[in-house]
Amino acid sequence: MFCSFHEKRLAHDKCSSCGVPICSDCHRVLNGKVYCPNCLSRTEESENRKYQERNPVAAVLFGLFPGLGQVYNGQLVKGLIIFFTSWLVVPWIYGMYDAYATACRINNHEQETNLSSGLLAGCLVLIILFFGLFAGGPFFLVKGIPYMFQTFMGGVPEARVKRILEEISGAVQSYKMDYGAYPEDVTDLYFGDFPYLTDMHCDTVKNGYRYDCAFHSQGYEITVTPVDKTMPSYRMTPGPVVEKF
Repeated sequence: MFCSFHEKRLAHDKCSSCGVPICSDCHRVLNGKVYCPNCLSRTEESENRKYQERNPVAAVLFGLFPGLGQVYNGQLVKGLIIFFTSWLVVPWIYGMYDAYATACRINNHEQETNLSSGLLAGCLVLIILFFGLFAGGPFFLVKGIPYMFQTFMGGVPEARVKRILEEISGAVQSYKMDYGAYPEDVTDLYFGDFPYLTDMHCDTVKNGYRYDCAFHSQGYEITVTPVDKTMPSYRMTPGPVVEKF
């Protein structure tokens, strides 16, 4: 049997990739396997793609955004897991360390990365958009999810009413702490030297409810009446005590 590249030379081996016979001059070895010159170049190119160098410092900086360090290293699934669990803080911190360690292993050819540069860029943009969309990633999970749960459980109007009542109550209590008495007029909360309320809640209609505020030196009464008479009304008095009727 003659060499496929040298017609007059006897072959003494076969390419492990394409199977053609090769002589001693065409004999190439990579990672313990025999290749012909053509297959060797393709294999080396493939190997180089598997171990594209990563900058460990850049991996840590990307890791400041939960999961981005893993995506930078070609670990999309791990990056998404860290992103959606980063509100626990520990996975976020671990993610930065893992991004650095993984980048070092890739550079030492101890770990492969098969994510193409185009797909990598797309994943980075996707994670950043997720981060921005959810108002700071993990912080959304802490503050946004409880509100969304309450919203989808049918408590939208009641949740909004209670939020506004809490703001009014907080302003009234702050006024009393500063002056030793309740305000006698709603304007004291808005137009004093220090405005206790920045949003006009009292004597306004918001989200289908009218808020009427009555103040006197010994207390206050906030009545919330729905425009739609089928909805419940609310009353808040010092305490604060909120009644639904």
